[in-house]
Amino acid sequence: QFCYTLCLWISNEYRWASLCEHSLQVTLPFGCLLMLPYTPQEWEKPAEKLIHCTLTLCFIGHGLYALNISPLPAEFLNMTMNVTHLSEGGARYFLSIFGSLDLIMAVLVWIPIHELRRSALIYMMIWGLLTALARPFGLPVTTFLDRLIIWGPEALWRLSHALVPLWLWQRSYSE
Repeated sequence: QFCYTLCLWISNEYRWASLCEHSLQVTLPFGCLLMLPYTPQEWEKPAEKLIHCTLTLCFIGHGLYALNISPLPAEFLNMTMNVTHLSEGGARYFLSIFGSLDLIMAVLVWIPIHELRRSALIYMMIWGLLTALARPFGLPVTTFLDRLIIWGPEALWRLSHALVPLWLWQRSYSE
């Protein structure tokens, strides 16, 4: 995953928003390794904080791209226009709204007010799932099989953007 993220970072012209966006995928295996049953119990909280931090970075990266602070990839704009059927201007406005929400939620997820934190995690679950599915459903391909072959692995790669907030929500709120 580190090598794939490094390749993405290079192909994205060394944009730091790209590193932020993919930091979750890089640290997630390490964080999970620290939480295995045979590891010392005192490693669990730092591992959870690591995963929490990189989830925050992921949504900061999303927000920076969507707000065009880090140059908005044409692919993002095309996916948004294809899925929402908005014009280019409408798609840019749509992305700026959700980019702002991404940055707000990246902050709210750290505030120790349960309602705000829970709301941020729910937003991250839903928006993380939608962004994971954006490529398979938002980029043009000729057949459903092509869609699965070309964009299926990318959707699986990005599914952590929804599953990690679900996991954090479950750890915090399902008692």
